[in-house]
Amino acid sequence: MITEDNKIIIKVGKRDGDYSSLRECMHSLNFIDTDNKKIEIILTDEKYFEQVIITKPDITLKGEEGVSPTISFYYGIGYKYKSIGKLGYFEENTGEDKHFAKRWGATVIVEKSAYNFRAENINFENSFNLYMTESEISDGIERIGSEEYGQSKCETNEDRLSIEIKVGEYHNKERAAALVCEADNSVFVNCNFKSSQDTLYAGHGNQNFINCIIFGNMDYIFGEEDARANFIKCNLIWLGYTGKELSPGIICAPKGIFLFYKCRIEKNKDKKFKSLPGYLARPWRASSAVLFYKCDIEENTVCKEGFTEMNKVTPEEAAFFEHENICNGKIFITKRGKPLF
Repeated sequence: MITEDNKIIIKVGKRDGDYSSLRECMHSLNFIDTDNKKIEIILTDEKYFEQVIITKPDITLKGEEGVSPTISFYYGIGYKYKSIGKLGYFEENTGEDKHFAKRWGATVIVEKSAYNFRAENINFENSFNLYMTESEISDGIERIGSEEYGQSKCETNEDRLSIEIKVGEYHNKERAAALVCEADNSVFVNCNFKSSQDTLYAGHGNQNFINCIIFGNMDYIFGEEDARANFIKCNLIWLGYTGKELSPGIICAPKGIFLFYKCRIEKNKDKKFKSLPGYLARPWRASSAVLFYKCDIEENTVCKEGFTEMNKVTPEEAAFFEHENICNGKIFITKRGKPLF
């Protein structure tokens, strides 16, 4: 660890890190004087398999030169695990009692207190709808119902007791976030986000995603009324499903304001996954506003309607705009989007 007058530099990795895990590093920051200091955390390993909660402001998270770190974990909604404590997050040595995850089971959670957060060249992943792990099975994963979860829309799927379970099929989809970010003035540059449903929660404040790749199927980018999120030159990729049953996806479900500028909307190039033309957005609340501006849309990735309803709120009631989007070299205009001018 290097401490300067206004900066702390920390390496995290099993080989030559100051800490072997991100969770250990974040815990240690509670005992270090970080006032008025920027914190640079350098990841030296390729894979970090853990749930991480970030609470301190002015943190920059990036990979060591030549390393492309992935932070991954497996919590999904509709199930409970031994490793989750009563508060709904990972805890060491929780015993045999099982609890369900809070905040969409996110792999990485950036709290409101962690304002000015920045991530560069980091892969954020939730494996729940991507692949099964032995760790999830050994965690005693158990299905729960809507009544136990406390939400009427908790659809439970099959028991996840085998490494062979086909988690990428449509009937197994569930909410499982790669990132929950609630910190104002957050910036993500050249980062990847991968899950299926509710991949990325840009929850509150101003957030910027630049040159990022975001995979998902259903409402895979979402946020609250006070969220102001800009997605600039990002690739928005339909993850798709591995089985025969398919359903149109939805890129975003905002309550606040989302801008998509010069983004690329395309299908997953992995032939194991298939998808139908989906929707650009649906309104989580009538307060939502979306603009797709100068985006490049791959053929047969967005349906003609373009936008759809949610919770009896129609896209016409929300501020859903489109301007100068292109598909096959021609202007792409949806049936239900509003022109910007």
